[in-house]
Amino acid sequence: MFYVGIDVSKKSSEICVINQKKEIVKQFKLIHSNDGFKKFFKTIRKIDKNKHNFEFAIFSKSFNKFTKTDKQDALNIAIQLSTGLIKEALVPEDKISDLR
Repeated sequence: MFYVGIDVSKKSSEICVINQKKEIVKQFKLIHSNDGFKKFFKTIRKIDKNKHNFEFAIFSKSFNKFTKTDKQDALNIAIQLSTGLIKEALVPEDKISDLR
């Protein structure tokens, strides 16, 4: 199992992939563009040929109040995901959101 922490910014995101031992497997920047997303999926496929052994967590706020860096935030997101501190969140369909 691999855990992917994604720290989102306006034009790019920092990505951190860790394994079950919480070791960094890959850390890279994703530029928000077609080419950037192609690179993201290509990189994920290289890490795990099965493409089914990943959990993802995406955040746009800092986890670290004292020394904020996007790379550190992405790592912290991945670690918290791997330890179960981040729970699954479902995004409601537009119809449900409109009712709220």
